[in-house]
Amino acid sequence: MRTAAVCLAGALALAGCSGDGGASDDARGEPSAGGEEPPADTRVSAEFAADPTLTLSEHYAGSVRAVLDADTAYVSDHGGLTAYALTDGSERFRVEPAAPGVDAYEPDDIPENESGRQWFTTGLANLPQPQLTEVDGVEVLLAAHLVEADGNGVRGSLMAVDAASGEELWSLELDPEHWRSDPSSPTLALSTAHDGHVVVTSTNGDYLHEQPPVTLERHVVDLAAGEVVRELEDTLIGHVDGVVYTAVGSDGIIGGTLVAADAADGEVLWELDVPDQGSAVIGPWLLLTDWDGLTQGDGQLLRLSDREVVLDRGEGPDAARGCTHDDASAVTACTLENELIGIDADGAIIWSIPTDGGWVSLEPGNGYLYGRPDGTPLAIDAATGEIAAEFDRGPEVVGPAGVLQRDGTTLTFHAFS
Repeated sequence: MRTAAVCLAGALALAGCSGDGGASDDARGEPSAGGEEPPADTRVSAEFAADPTLTLSEHYAGSVRAVLDADTAYVSDHGGLTAYALTDGSERFRVEPAAPGVDAYEPDDIPENESGRQWFTTGLANLPQPQLTEVDGVEVLLAAHLVEADGNGVRGSLMAVDAASGEELWSLELDPEHWRSDPSSPTLALSTAHDGHVVVTSTNGDYLHEQPPVTLERHVVDLAAGEVVRELEDTLIGHVDGVVYTAVGSDGIIGGTLVAADAADGEVLWELDVPDQGSAVIGPWLLLTDWDGLTQGDGQLLRLSDREVVLDRGEGPDAARGCTHDDASAVTACTLENELIGIDADGAIIWSIPTDGGWVSLEPGNGYLYGRPDGTPLAIDAATGEIAAEFDRGPEVVGPAGVLQRDGTTLTFHAFS
């Protein structure tokens, strides 16, 4: 097991981190003499079985879109969503939107040869990630799909399903104007649900060539009633703890005025001018990054609750390429140019791991961060920055009891060891 360089320090910690994981002259991270032993780690292991515990499907095409709880894997495909029991891999239930899903396929539609499968999956439409949330004390599964409409148009479908029984609680049809005729690269995305609401974003257009130009529509949905309560006119920056953050008068996510408003009724809670800065909401933090139109610059990390700067320019997440918040450890990990840093609940940088300079995508689960900071699939202890496990192949989805992996068209569950 490898150990990453760990630095327990304050907001100016990066300059004092030991690059080889050795002892540091700064003893602030050491326990005091006579102190109590730290509590035992009761988490599941970060390591999972290399061989499949269960095979869930032998006919799954495209990127895996699924969410797990302790007993069930809820797996979306282009025609609907299937719930698989993690005891024996049997199908617990399946739900499908009222209209046929765009690019819904049957097993025989998937080419048998590898090149044919790659071509087939490349052409599949956007498939949103499902999610689990609690609504009025009930665990609810949210499943979104692009569905066929009359003529050349498409629509969106959002279903709320009782996660225990599979009973459909409600179904909502989304019919944005930009999808009604000749849609181009349509996508549908859900924000993380909070306090009984979710923001649904529909996108049309080509980001790369802007032919046609990209257009977006954003709607706040009440998850108890299954109704759209309002439309957002401005760029969505984040949705956390019942508050929706938008950038008014911005160029994308750059500049303008950041507005925090109640998700349900739109009441403005506060505003903050952010000229020439990019905005991102990650867990309890607001990350502002200087932007000259071409490149990112220094960053500021602010606490959302009071907008206090906890890490100023030059002290931490400068030119951050992406950040992920892990709820279990209350640690936020940010990818910088050549390192991955961990920021604790007080805003202190508590560890640093060197990267290969590439983009690092992290999947949090059970207090670990799964990703490839140096090209090798790893599980990182989010609280300490230590490498908890290495793998030949990383997980597609992480859950409380294990992970999902896909090999070709075979989707498998691997229990934690």
